[in-house]
Amino acid sequence: MYRRMELDTKLLLTSLLTIVICYGSIAAMKLLIIPFLSIVGRSYFFPWILALPQVFLLVFVSALCFR
Repeated sequence: MYRRMELDTKLLLTSLLTIVICYGSIAAMKLLIIPFLSIVGRSYFFPWILALPQVFLLVFVSALCFR
């Protein structure tokens, strides 16, 4: 029972860290990459760049759930 609880705690901390990394990278992209792209010219990748970390988060959580 204690071993299962320890595994759930590690899973929770890993999930929280992944969420922080995901949305931290979105914030970093908004601050660093998006202004650079607007200087260069109009970018067709603008909305899709911000979706990449969320796709990573979805794949990671799905892999954790179905392992």
